[in-house]
Amino acid sequence: MTTEPKIEFFEAEPYVAIRQKVGMVEIPTVLPPLISEVFIWMGQNKVEGNGAPFFRYLSMDEQGNMTVDVGIPTKIKAEGSGKIISRIFPEGDYAALTYTGDYKNLRQAHTTLDEWKKDNGYKDRGIVDSGELVGCRVEFYVSDPEAEPDPEKWVTEICILVEKA
Repeated sequence: MTTEPKIEFFEAEPYVAIRQKVGMVEIPTVLPPLISEVFIWMGQNKVEGNGAPFFRYLSMDEQGNMTVDVGIPTKIKAEGSGKIISRIFPEGDYAALTYTGDYKNLRQAHTTLDEWKKDNGYKDRGIVDSGELVGCRVEFYVSDPEAEPDPEKWVTEICILVEKA
């Protein structure tokens, strides 16, 4: 189940993450364990979180491999170290919806949001990160699967940085 898509303005927000290159089929096994690594690093470095864990999809190459930040929003900009990088979600308008259900069906929610963007005159807005033009498509995992065992009750917010086409 998804909510009606809408445009929301978000202020810039810092985050810490592990950047990973991954194929689509590897997402469910490779990326989720990285959330724990980020939380452990935050605890060791006394960095306070400010929201739900997320996957930020930055780019996809010709072979379908994606570059993804797996992270946690933070109250203040932190200095990364080791595998942990420190970045900022860009300020701007985001096409957004909330999806409730099993993660295996997230692709349909993305398709719904992409169709709504196109039908309402929006396109993805790229930003420069470390010299590369990247996107900002984010899945915020509002529900903790360990606290809520029923996948049909898992809540995910999907947001895409957009501009008028």
